[in-house]
Amino acid sequence: MATDCGFEKGGEWFRYRAAAIIIEEGCVLFVSDGGFDYYYSVGGGVHHGETSEQAVLREVYEETGVRYEIDRLAVIHECFWNESDGCGGVRKCHELAFYYLMKPRGTKDLPGGDEKLSLHWVPVDKLGGVKAFPAFLTDYLSGEHDGIEIITTHDESANERSENDMDYSLLISQLEAVTDGVDNNVTNLANAAALLYNSLEDVSWAGFYIADGDALMLGPFQGKAACVRIPRGRGVCGAAFKRGETVVVPNVHEFVGHIACDAASNSEIVIPLFKGGSVYGVLDIDSASLERFSDGDREGLERFTKALEARLV
Repeated sequence: MATDCGFEKGGEWFRYRAAAIIIEEGCVLFVSDGGFDYYYSVGGGVHHGETSEQAVLREVYEETGVRYEIDRLAVIHECFWNESDGCGGVRKCHELAFYYLMKPRGTKDLPGGDEKLSLHWVPVDKLGGVKAFPAFLTDYLSGEHDGIEIITTHDESANERSENDMDYSLLISQLEAVTDGVDNNVTNLANAAALLYNSLEDVSWAGFYIADGDALMLGPFQGKAACVRIPRGRGVCGAAFKRGETVVVPNVHEFVGHIACDAASNSEIVIPLFKGGSVYGVLDIDSASLERFSDGDREGLERFTKALEARLV
């Protein structure tokens, strides 16, 4: 059995890797193995006695089922990061990777190789909204390069994946997939509510209220039956509607005028959706836990609503 050029000892991990940059029809190819919430580049560890060129050709064939040809060596990337060792500790990682630009074939059709992997074509101009590694590809692919780029990154938290952290980039990608080509707001809001309710941990209600004059009317949602009409300025939803800005409430019982549609709700976040410069409605998410919604949730959900706004007709 071939041996990768790398080692792991005493909480330290190193690997010599060869990877491919495969671009077809304005999209770059990534893979995922289903066990994590992110994509990564096609490639893998260089075997002992193997050149990096031989390694990338082998890896590309094993993962895509296609014998791509190398165009040129594009990037030498040295990356340092920390990740969980699965036992409550931290593994210090160091990877040296050679990224080869492959010659395009003119088609995104791939037979696939490794059954454990999924292949994903991501539009180059949408890379910023996807959780994919290496992260430098977003900037690298936005410009033109002739020679070999040498890139060193130090990201001590790049691959730390807490069970309590939500991957909003992946959630946005899923939203864009299920709303692509759909010109019905009710349908898109319904799928958005389902994605949020089934993806976010510790939430009891997720859905939308739609603006109707000086009030909000209940729209698509997931969870228990809810209040049908909320006047502008009333409760958390009405406040977000009136202000036109996100409202995060760590403890709803301390929010003056809170409307208790669900007595079990203890914290809430409401984010307005805009269409044509006006508030179209609000996204409302409740939790039975106090202080459920962090600054990271707020930022991620605001990006989610921006993506959803782009689908409103």
